[in-house]
Amino acid sequence: MMNFWNIPAHHRNLIPEGRFNGPMPWVIAIMMFLATLAIGSALALGNLAMESRAKISKQISIQILESNEQLRAQQAEQILNILKKRSDIVTAAIVPAQDVEEVVAPWLGDSLTGSELYLPTLIEAETYEDFNQIELNQLKSQLRDAAPQMSLESQAEWLKPLFTFTQSMTLLAIFLVFLLAAATSATIALTVRSALNTHWATIEIMHQMGSSDQQIARLFQRRIALDALLGSVVGVIFGAVIIIIFDWQFSKMAVGIFSQSQFPLYGWLIIALVPLLAMFLSWLMARFTARRALRKML
Repeated sequence: MMNFWNIPAHHRNLIPEGRFNGPMPWVIAIMMFLATLAIGSALALGNLAMESRAKISKQISIQILESNEQLRAQQAEQILNILKKRSDIVTAAIVPAQDVEEVVAPWLGDSLTGSELYLPTLIEAETYEDFNQIELNQLKSQLRDAAPQMSLESQAEWLKPLFTFTQSMTLLAIFLVFLLAAATSATIALTVRSALNTHWATIEIMHQMGSSDQQIARLFQRRIALDALLGSVVGVIFGAVIIIIFDWQFSKMAVGIFSQSQFPLYGWLIIALVPLLAMFLSWLMARFTARRALRKML
């Protein structure tokens, strides 16, 4: 690739460069648009899973279900004291009743203020390390001595299906990128073969004048690589616009774990490399296809 840009102009004119006149740049633009969206989805979902797991996996929730309000308050204080004495607990605090009411208000509405309805006392705690199931069971056993009607849940446990889903979708997006790369390679191979057939008379004359297969292949490599670069730039620009729009929409979701799914800053560097990678892939495929075809045709 050292002499890629040093081909004399009168040699380049033997094989006219398309510059969006043919279908290949537009096909590559569509491929790179889809690849950009797939890469963006993989990065955003990966960031969502990573940030959410780091934020939630070390949190546990304890609900005290005692119906007697006074007894419930006493049990909450006892559990709080137990948690604060444990070396594996970072913080523990009782969630204000008003916050609990706000969470369930969309489902229960005004009935929250009814005298017959009581809400459990909720305690949120954060651990130093992720608790496995054995450690959770041991903690439950210890806390049940203070509050028999108590339930303990790890945030990571009930969010595990979501984590699994995001990981699956991330892998699917990566797989789609490889499929698009394979489809792009096939498109380039067909384009090179078509160009060789179209300019076959010119190629014969060049051979008679002493041009080697390598020199002729370089002409097609340059044309294909430039078309791929132009097409991929267009596709990536449109894909980046879509990513920015969706990233802005997710940034407005200030509640829940979806607020963590914003596109990471390092992702833009990866997106910026897509046109260069597409150009290199096109150059490589054009080189391989042209040289192989020339050896068989002559």
